[in-house]
Amino acid sequence: MKSLIVRLWRDERAVVAAEYGWVAAGLSVATLVAALAIAERLERAAPLW
Repeated sequence: MKSLIVRLWRDERAVVAAEYGWVAAGLSVATLVAALAIAERLERAAPLW
């Protein structure tokens, strides 16, 4: 019985970790898009080169 609980616990942790991984990836993409948009606006206002 104990090994069954341990197995379920490990599986649950893996699922939660995977979900947080997707959230982190989504936030990374959103941050990248925002940074590109800000950089484009800054360059339009004052060209960097």
